[in-house]
Amino acid sequence: MKELDGFQPIYRFPFVVHLRVFSRMKIYQTVLVSLILPVGYVCVQQKYITEKELAFITGLVVVGWIMLAVISYLSSKCIGIIYSNANMTKIRVAHLTFWGNRKDFVVDPDQIVPLSDISYNPKSLFVPFLRYENKKKLVFSIKFGQIIDKDKFDQLFGSKRD
Repeated sequence: MKELDGFQPIYRFPFVVHLRVFSRMKIYQTVLVSLILPVGYVCVQQKYITEKELAFITGLVVVGWIMLAVISYLSSKCIGIIYSNANMTKIRVAHLTFWGNRKDFVVDPDQIVPLSDISYNPKSLFVPFLRYENKKKLVFSIKFGQIIDKDKFDQLFGSKRD
């Protein structure tokens, strides 16, 4: 894994690239579906389709918009990579935004809530990543993620991972 301004990766979610592609594709899908709606109205005016068919098309467009919102909301909470500097005084976290772009933030390790202080099911797909000073909840997957530096990971989150 490559170094990033003195930061070394300690955790990586390998499917974040797929999630990013999916996040970007859903935007294009939503634009395409949204463009179909005006065409449907013109087709009703020209008597090419019925109003019932237009109602079906409208339902598909609304479902597309809801999917955009839900998938974007969920993907923007998923952490892709967690980095630490050499002496574990700063942690850099990379996650996706609503639009599928990468966003990084740096936090002190003592601001991260250890897994031993969080109520969660160890067998669940995602584990909460909580910070004391910020109530925004992010998630990461121990089950499908790769712990690159086990010692630093344990130092940051504790060893409760079963």
